Amino acid sequence: MHPAWASSLLTDQKLGAGIAWAFGELPAVVVMIVLIRQWIRADQREQVRLHRAADRAAATGEEDDLARYNAFLAAAGRAESDPRSTSGPDQH
Repeated sequence: MHPAWASSLLTDQKLGAGIAWAFGELPAVVVMIVLIRQWIRADQREQVRLHRAADRAAATGEEDDLARYNAFLAAAGRAESDPRSTSGPDQH
């Protein structure tokens, strides 16, 4: 027997499933927030490291990693645009 004042069994089951799902989502949200925070902090540390390396390279007059990589890409672009070239930028 089902009392008249109570909700239907299907409605009750849907409510219980919704509550259980919501409680399951809370830990996932917390984990996602922690991961995003760690990702942002790691990116900030990497940027600081790159800026220090660039400043150190500028102070000593040497090229930093980014300048060397840009030079490599420029050489690769020139080699690719030259139809007579059959070798890459590192090959002679």
